[in-house]
Amino acid sequence: MSDSLEEQRLWAASLAKVEAQDAARGDWADPRQAQMPDPPWPSRDDPTLRALLDQARRQLATEGVEAALIHLATHCWFEGGIEAYDRGQQDARRGQGH
Repeated sequence: MSDSLEEQRLWAASLAKVEAQDAARGDWADPRQAQMPDPPWPSRDDPTLRALLDQARRQLATEGVEAALIHLATHCWFEGGIEAYDRGQQDARRGQGH
């Protein structure tokens, strides 16, 4: 990490968010301490990842780097949340004897 004031400000804001999430989580395990399954995750041939990357490449030409990165990051974050939710639901069902 560089020592720029802007970068320090961004990471301080991120840390504050993470600490608030940890406090709200209470005794639950910290998911940031978990290991991501089977890196790279998702696999390089994941159809959703491939579609998002294709869209980002097209956006680079029409909307620029910032817009393409924001769109890619937010949609990947969203898809990761869905994946984690689905995995959690599967784990919960296994625990219920399903």
